Formats: sequence, structure tokens, C-alpha cells
Amino acid sequence: MKIGELGQATGFTDKTIRYYERQGVLPAPERTSSGYRKYGPEDIDRLVFIRKAKRLGLSLEDIKGILQVHDRREATCLHVRSLLGEKLAQVDAVLKDLQTFREELAAIQERANALDPPVAASAGSSRTPRSVPVRRPCSGSAPVPSSEASRRRTP
Repeated sequence: MKIGELGQATGFTDKTIRYYERQGVLPAPERTSSGYRKYGPEDIDRLVFIRKAKRLGLSLEDIKGILQVHDRREATCLHVRSLLGEKLAQVDAVLKDLQTFREELAAIQERANALDPPVAASAGSSRTPRSVPVRRPCSGSAPVPSSEASRRRTP
């Protein structure tokens, strides 16, 4: 099959397939007598594997290493488990950082609410619908609906 057919079968663009060839994750294909690339079913399998590995968060270098071990017919399980373990550790670290950041933001929000608590819009006000939360601007002037407060410019 030609590169366009391989692209249709795998969802990759021709440009991406050629890039993977240059990077060494997809072997250089045979060529027809007229110079067209000629791919086989094993190339589809390889590109499907690359897509799955990228979805798991592996870098192209990691994928290349796995495929090189595979191409040498060596057991890849230990290598793959090691890479996945490293990736899980990275994800855990990011999640921990995000949780800490969330806690910091929540604390800031609580302090802001304590300093400037939301006040209910007056029932008789025709300007502000009852369901819109009203905040006092930091300058101490009259209450302003939250959506308007974010648009108000201070001199």
C-alpha cells in the first residue's frame, strides 16, 4: 500500500508517517520501481502501537527504545514496565502538585470571601436579577453584580 492508504488505515497524515520514518520509529519502507513508498500490514500494526504508546504518555524516544528492543526480538516487558512505572511516577507528582495548588487557591478564595463576603441583591432592585450574586467592589462603593465587577475599570 502507498503512504496515503497507510494514512487512511491508521489516521496519521503522510507528513507524520514520513516524520516517524526520519525519527527511526517506523522503518524505511521498500520502494516501488517508480520510487513510491510501499508499506505492509506490519506498518499498520506499528503505527497503531505508536498511537497507543503516545496516548499513554510515552515520548517518541521511549517508543523508539521499545520498538528497537522489539525489532531485535528481545523481551520488551521489563523495559516497557520500567517506562510505564516512570510515567506513573511523573503523573503522581503532577497530581500531587495540582492538589497542593488547588488547596492554595481554595485558601485564597476563603480569605477573599471573609474579607469581602458576597451580599444578596435587594429584592426590589430592578437592575440586578435576584439570582445574580452581588459583590462589593474593593473600593468600598455600592454593590455590583459579579459579572459587572469583572468588567468595571478602576482609574
